[in-house]
Amino acid sequence: MVTGDNINTARAIATKCGILLPGEDFLCLEGKEFNRLIRNEKGEVGQGQGGACSSTNTKS
Repeated sequence: MVTGDNINTARAIATKCGILLPGEDFLCLEGKEFNRLIRNEKGEVGQGQGGACSSTNTKS
């Protein structure tokens, strides 16, 4: 799920929608952290990787 909400609101929405189950192991990332993880040292998205952005700032 990708949303423009803050991480706590996003987690609550995902739980309410049944995407996350109470007590389930999961990972929530904010856009900056997600972007850092998918890009190489040149700032490019590596081949075979994809991403979704929730704000204009994470698209650069």
